[in-house]
Amino acid sequence: MKRKIALLLCLVLAIACAIPAMAAYQQNTELDHYKYMNVYKDGKDTYVKPDQPITRGELANVIFNLLNSNTKNVALQNYTNFSDLSEDHEFFKQINFLVYRGFLNGYPDGTFRPDGYLTRAELAEVVVRTQKFVKNNTVVKAPDIEGHWAMGSINTMIIRGFMKGYPDGTFKPDNILTRAEVAATMNRVYNRELDSSSILQNTKLINSITNQVYTPYVFNQIFPDLPKDHWAYDDMMEACVSHRIYWDDVGKREIWIQELYD
Repeated sequence: MKRKIALLLCLVLAIACAIPAMAAYQQNTELDHYKYMNVYKDGKDTYVKPDQPITRGELANVIFNLLNSNTKNVALQNYTNFSDLSEDHEFFKQINFLVYRGFLNGYPDGTFRPDGYLTRAELAEVVVRTQKFVKNNTVVKAPDIEGHWAMGSINTMIIRGFMKGYPDGTFKPDNILTRAEVAATMNRVYNRELDSSSILQNTKLINSITNQVYTPYVFNQIFPDLPKDHWAYDDMMEACVSHRIYWDDVGKREIWIQELYD
């Protein structure tokens, strides 16, 4: 009798322990990913301009959107006093917020240069600040960053696998970044790495699709300047299209199941 009671208690405990885990898994299988990079309207068409250099103002918009959607409605005083940044600038609010948080700085001459192009070193520095990574100044991961003002941040980004150097071993910290390159980096940082060409391996999701619980998103070319064979097609889609995903815990990647409209 005592053995039966003990077995029953073990069974109840096992079920009790399993329920939260199952609930947590169910809650985390579907996620909404909102676009974080601006797009360009020209008549009826929308463009993403993947190969265009990204500006410092656009980066502020990217970081602002990725940090927390609740910040979109935050009311701030004007914490910036840059000679070249007016309140009617497209990304004034985003820049203002990130300067207030200490994630972005201006230049010694009192300017911010919101329409100036972003360098690889600047991106490394901003990501390290926003993610509160510890800068690594003890190693030199590329010969051309030694003594550079952003060396610690660049080392950290390379070590963590978020940014890469060039085949010749250099990093080229002062090179200008494109929108596609920034999207690729931010998707790695935020684990939003889409692979639209992979074959689905998750049995549970395959069964759900078979039973018409989910319908996989069909990746067609929806931007005239982003062909499917562009090296950053997946990264730019992730950055510029709001979508709902099912997390494939087998393939460790996201599967799009619905496009979300703003």
